[in-house]
Amino acid sequence: MLDVNVFKEFVNKLDIEYKEKGFLMTTQRAKQWYEYMKDMTDEEFKQRIDWVLKNVSFSPSMADVFKAEINTNNTWIKEADLSDLM
Repeated sequence: MLDVNVFKEFVNKLDIEYKEKGFLMTTQRAKQWYEYMKDMTDEEFKQRIDWVLKNVSFSPSMADVFKAEINTNNTWIKEADLSDLM
């Protein structure tokens, strides 16, 4: 479960980066975002926010956070076809 303090810290990063682009995290909006994202792990949430900061040019929505391309289980190495390397 997402720690509230981690949520606040990383939403603040969004606020710093996107405030001049119209991003406004009101108390009501923060409660809604947290309700939808509370089942994420702290690490998953951090990775998603980092991805948004690096890839989204405009004021992000909740959907941008959910669409963030992250690897939550690091199985890509196990699943990769390495047969051509042998």
